[in-house]
Amino acid sequence: MNSRSNYGYRWIAALLKRERRSAGHGPANAKRVYRLMKKAACCWSGIRGAACHGP
Repeated sequence: MNSRSNYGYRWIAALLKRERRSAGHGPANAKRVYRLMKKAACCWSGIRGAACHGP
């Protein structure tokens, strides 16, 4: 991980895919990651490229 404080759903999905692949599991679905992050209000601003701020 680097010094970024916020991650988008695509970045998180890619990390999950990488970790699950190395553990021998199936890939993570990016759309499901997006829905979960949106429901949890993680990094959802509704505007592409806008900064993410947690609750």
